[in-house]
Order: sequence, then structure tokens, then C-alpha cells
Amino acid sequence: MKRSIVLFLVAFLVTAGVFSAYFYLNNANSAADAAAASSGTATAQGTGAPQQQQAATPGKTDGEQGAAAGQQQPTDAGAVPSASTPGAPSAQGQGDSAPAVAPARDAEPPADGAGSAAQGEQPGQTPADPVADAIAALPPVQLPEGVKPHNRAHEAAILTMERLKQNPAAQTIQQLVAARQVSPEAAVVIEQWLAKNTPGAISEIGDALVVDPANPYHKTKLFRYRIAAAGGGDDLLLDIETDWKQTTAGVVHAAIVSADKTVVADSRDSWSVAEAFIHSVAGGNMKQARRMVKGKGVSPAKLAGLCMIFEEGCFVLCRQTPLRRTALINGKASYLVYVVPGDAPDSPKLESNLIALGLDLDNDQWKVSMVGTDNLLNIYLDYAQKEGGRYFPIVENPKGGESLALYFAFDDSTLTPRSDKQLQIVAEILKETGGKLDIAGHTDDQGSDEYNLALSRRRAESVREALIAHGVAPKQITTKGLGKNEPRKFITEAENEDEVEAIRGENRRAEIYLDFES
Repeated sequence: MKRSIVLFLVAFLVTAGVFSAYFYLNNANSAADAAAASSGTATAQGTGAPQQQQAATPGKTDGEQGAAAGQQQPTDAGAVPSASTPGAPSAQGQGDSAPAVAPARDAEPPADGAGSAAQGEQPGQTPADPVADAIAALPPVQLPEGVKPHNRAHEAAILTMERLKQNPAAQTIQQLVAARQVSPEAAVVIEQWLAKNTPGAISEIGDALVVDPANPYHKTKLFRYRIAAAGGGDDLLLDIETDWKQTTAGVVHAAIVSADKTVVADSRDSWSVAEAFIHSVAGGNMKQARRMVKGKGVSPAKLAGLCMIFEEGCFVLCRQTPLRRTALINGKASYLVYVVPGDAPDSPKLESNLIALGLDLDNDQWKVSMVGTDNLLNIYLDYAQKEGGRYFPIVENPKGGESLALYFAFDDSTLTPRSDKQLQIVAEILKETGGKLDIAGHTDDQGSDEYNLALSRRRAESVREALIAHGVAPKQITTKGLGKNEPRKFITEAENEDEVEAIRGENRRAEIYLDFES
């Protein structure tokens, strides 16, 4: 028994000795490592070696169907590189409400936790931030009285222009570049424009969602604005990029363009083509609108109908984001054009009041290939019925296709001013295409067949004379009178007196079969 106890004690002492020796050696090694690390830190403090900088990669353009991860696309197919997202928070007390948030610094953070000490700064000191300093140095500026921006990009556009009104403008531009609120590429264009112009009114063109194909979760928004020259002259386009939540905003692209909105600024940019097309249609410039159409993708009749709707003043382009790009992929782009009632131009836009545009990239140029107006036409018809005596000019033709209907007063063959303006649009197409038109006159059901036949012929002849007056060759036009034999609508016993008169008014017409290419 005693021998067992003695052996147990010996084994215990040996084991305890082994563990003691292990912990002693381990602690000695840890102390040596700490001393070496302290020596290395002191060396780093003495040398003050700079941190390695990250290289900024220029972004690709939308026309290249996307950009590298984290980059933006200022235009559809331009050669304009984009810049890092500009902007930084405004310093308190500066009197400046610039919509900007400071971007991440270019320098990589120290990996060893040494912090500012590794860059030669004293412990506890705040590292210098040149972007924040540049933002703090920007001249204070306020929004013009009564102006209420509706988003961050709109605010950035207004404040940028207010700053550029200050002298010297060149110095202000460089300050904005240093603050990353304007890209260097855009700054060059802005400075060129300011050399000859003074910023005037700002109008919105539209916005676009930009998705990085390399990283579908990385989404930004691009807003385009048009700056008019106060004394007349060329306009300035600004593309302002924001992050998805619009916490940052900065100018990434600028271009000098014609003040005439029907002129395509860059045919490689779908946005420019869509803007010029819709302004051509809204201004009744059929010839210019047809130049932007791809082949026979959009019928002349549809273009004529759109021009007539705008010409009558029923609709005008919405002032807030009139154009929205919804897709841009594989040489195809789609836009929504928002309109509002002509008698309420400042009314908020409605998702139902729109024109859909489809564009195709054809030989490095964007062309309009589709125009969707179904919902807009329904709204127009409702509006016309409320006005009374106003009927939509484009109607279906029994032969197939579409016709232009011109309406007359009771027992009258005189064209109204509205009809004459509509014929001006048709005449422009005829002069360009050399096509031929067949004009048919019609009457309501009242009166004798003989009288109505003569009246219908006079109505058709009035249309012919108006077209000739607008420059159409007489050989392009044929006429005929059909009297009351082919009404658009029939009167039944179910209609009340008001409905009967409305049907008769729609039957007092001359129809032009819109076969412009024959």
C-alpha cells in the first residue's frame, strides 16, 4: 500500500514538471514575438511609408450594354468615361444644402491596425480627408427662392448651376471636381460652355435605371437635365448620377447641344433620339420625326395622329421626368413618355398618361421602331366627348389600315382651322413620300340623297384644295362623294336625342385613306 502511494506521488511530480516546463517556454516565446513586433512598429514609424492607392477604372458606356462592376454609363454609346461617385456631406453652418455624401477614401485602410501612426501621424489625430476639405471650401449657395427640388439629383443640378454663376467660374469648377461633385471629363465641357454662356432655366429630360451586368445587385440612377443659356445660344446637358437611395449625387457627363430640342444631339445615344423624336411629334414636325423612324416600324398614320393630338393642345409633356428609360439591352431600348393635360401643365404625372417608345440600334444609330399610344387615345376620346363635337382624327378604314377624318358643321363644306392644321401635317408626308391620297366626302342621314351627294363632293373638294395650297401636287389626289351611303355609325331607336346628334356629327366628314407609300 505504501509503495503504491510513493509511486503515485512520483508520477504526479514528473507530470507537473513537464507541464511547468512547457508553459515557461511558451511564455518566453510570446515575449520574444512581442518585442519583435514592437521593434517593427518603431521602424514603420520612422520610415513613414505611404499607403498603396487604389486605381480608378473608367466606366464603359450604356451603348456597350453595361459597365464593369461599380462603374456608370453616362450615355448610350458615347466615348465618355464616368467618374467615381462625387459628393460629400455638407458641413454644418456652411449655409449650403448641396446634396452630397462623402465617398470612400481612395487609400486602403491599414491592415495591421496601426492606423494613422503608420502614416506618420500622431496617435489620436484624425486623418486628413482632401475630399471633405474640398467640400468645406466650396462657396456657400442657397436654392433660389420658391424652388422646391423633388429629388436629390434635381437639387444637385440646381445648386451646381447656382455655383457656376459665381465668379470666377473656372475656380468654382475645379473646386467641384476636387469635391467630387463634378467629374473631370464633365468639367472640361462645362467650362467650354460657360466661356460663351450664362446658366439660365433648368428643365428635366428624364431618368434611367442603370444596372451593372457584372453585379446585378449594384444599381444606380441617372438623371438628365437641360440647361438653357440665359442670353440664347446652345444648351448644356448634364447627366447626374446617384446611388440607389439617392444619398449621393454628382455630375458624371456633360454635353453642349442645340437649343432646338427636335435636333438629335447624338444618334448613338438612345436618350437623345427619344427626346428629339417626342419633341418633333409634339411640335407637329412630321418630317423630322420620320427621319428618326426605322423603316416602316411606325406608320405615317400613327405619327400623324400623334402630331394632331399634341397640336390640338390636349396633351403636353410632363415637366417632371417626362422621359423614363426602362430598358437598354442587346441593341434595344424602351422609354415611357409621360404627358399631362394641356390645360394643366403643372399637374402631377400619372402612370396611365403615357406614350411607349421602342428603339433599335441600327448601324451604330438609334432609330424609333415602335410607338404605343392605345391608352393615350382612350384618354383623348374621353376628353373629346366632354368637349363635344371633337372627334379623334385617325379612324379605321374598311379597306384595312387607317384614315384621317376631317369633320364639318351641319350643311357646310368649309374646313375648320383645326382640320386645316391637320392637313398641313398630312401634306408634309405627301411631299416627302410622293404617295397618293383618295379623299371621300360623307354626310349625315338628313336631307335627300341628291343633295347629300353634292354636299359630300364639295367636302372632298375642299380637302383637295387645302392640300394643294399646302404644296401637294394635284396628281397625288383623287376625290369622290358618297353622300349618306357609308356612315361611320348608324342611328338606332335606342339612342337619345343627344346621342343621335353626336352620331350625325361624326358622320359629317371627309376621309383620307392614309396610304402614303403608294
